[in-house]
Amino acid sequence: MKSPITAGCLVWLALAFLLFGDIALAQENVGTLQGTASDDTDAVLPGVNVILINKATLRITFQTTGAYGDYTIRDIEPGLYLVEFNLPGFTRTQVSNVEILVSQNRRLDVRLKPGVSSTVVEVRDTAPLLDTQDSSTVRHIPQDEIERLPKARSFQQLANLAPGVNTGEIEGGIQINGASGAENAYLIDGVATQSAIVGKSRQDAVFDYVQEMQIQTSGVEASYSGALGGVISAVTRSGGNQFHGSAWIYYSTDSLNAGPAPRLVLDPNDNRTVAVIQDNKNAFQRMEPGFSLGGPIHHNRLYFYTAWSPRWANQDQLYRFSSGSETGTIRREQTFMSGFNKLSYESKNRVRLNFTWLWTPTDSQGTFPVYNGSCPNCISSSMASNDANHQRGFFNPQ
Repeated sequence: MKSPITAGCLVWLALAFLLFGDIALAQENVGTLQGTASDDTDAVLPGVNVILINKATLRITFQTTGAYGDYTIRDIEPGLYLVEFNLPGFTRTQVSNVEILVSQNRRLDVRLKPGVSSTVVEVRDTAPLLDTQDSSTVRHIPQDEIERLPKARSFQQLANLAPGVNTGEIEGGIQINGASGAENAYLIDGVATQSAIVGKSRQDAVFDYVQEMQIQTSGVEASYSGALGGVISAVTRSGGNQFHGSAWIYYSTDSLNAGPAPRLVLDPNDNRTVAVIQDNKNAFQRMEPGFSLGGPIHHNRLYFYTAWSPRWANQDQLYRFSSGSETGTIRREQTFMSGFNKLSYESKNRVRLNFTWLWTPTDSQGTFPVYNGSCPNCISSSMASNDANHQRGFFNPQ
């Protein structure tokens, strides 16, 4: 039995829209599909039912063609869709694997053949769906591509797949078309997450609940204020009409990794002789268990999606202090929490509300000074002067 939407749920949804709607609506995180339906003689067909079925969540979007056989379906969540066209007196036509991307206006025209509506014609090979209304340069990375690519746990690490993008800590992070890392805009579900001080992303979303990633490198709209470089955004997953979930665990240790890269050290006696120093591998381990679950609260109306993925990383770094005369270790312990919840509501007149909660506090204790000695794992400073590094760290309550 389907449970009705309670008044309390509607109140919370209304409050979420009033509090967060002005932020989320500032940037677009949906797509558009348009086209024309006609018959074999190229005569347009009004009144054709156009049905979009999200293949991952089974959420349905419906519209009919106008007097000139045209249709435009806006505010479509990104994903892979089955699109069906049906009209009495014509065979039903289905186009599978139609990919809707963020901020894209895609066109899909279809020709219906006369026949009984119980007959289904499946179109497998179609011309590529192109956006002919947007001149910006955008690299889209959909969910299926994200799952296949080798990657770190931060979605921003895939930005260098787009042309004109370079990454490097010395260069200030992610550089797009030569702009500094502080000149980019970072968005999660349309909400800006970059720091107002240094310009880097303050908050992250793990890949396991990212639906699509987008890197916009040129033609950035004025609504992305301050994005002189580019726009790096992620759209999170949503619940649907069927329950779906997953569980994972990521584990990494020093025994699975290669040794550190060799260091070049300049001899301080003559400032000419260069030595190649190979430091010893340090012990570390990293573990990240997690799960996600999404589904309906009320079919075709209210959906939920929740995920949790904490990560713990510990490392013991060996040091030969005072250029090798003292030996000791510095331990760094880090905790990265990642909690995510999303409520989605759709009314009969296609008003859509989303309330998203993302919690990603980070705690780090222990700081590693850089090796600068002329022997493996050597540092010129003394063990006593590095005592403060055992407690030095940071807490970021995002």
